[in-house]
Amino acid sequence: MTDITKKPSRRALLVAAITAPVMAAPAIAGMTPNPDQLLIDSCARVAEVERLISLAWLRVTGEDGNEEPDDIDDVYAEQSALYDTIVKTRPTTLAGFVAKARCTKMCRGDERDSDESEYIDGLLTVTLINDLAAMEA
Repeated sequence: MTDITKKPSRRALLVAAITAPVMAAPAIAGMTPNPDQLLIDSCARVAEVERLISLAWLRVTGEDGNEEPDDIDDVYAEQSALYDTIVKTRPTTLAGFVAKARCTKMCRGDERDSDESEYIDGLLTVTLINDLAAMEA
């Protein structure tokens, strides 16, 4: 049995001082924030904002369909700010690229999911967005 009342040796203290940071490194690395977190969060919020806009328009479409919803201005302002952030932010991580691709794909809509295009730039754009959006980040 180990005697816990005994003072640790200088060697034991030195080994503990050297190994403690190495043992803690994985935990500290896991706490490092993603440099693209603002972009990722903005892209995720866009889907919710789009849903709010659709719901607001459904409420008035059920009535006469000719008037803009009363409570839509703040939602449009948030949508504009989110798009501004997303467009101006260059991703630096795979997670950032995937989030931006998924947001782009959502905004483009299903009609542009097709790989059919008569021009190569259209084909490349659609396949790049679809490939990135399908990745796990």
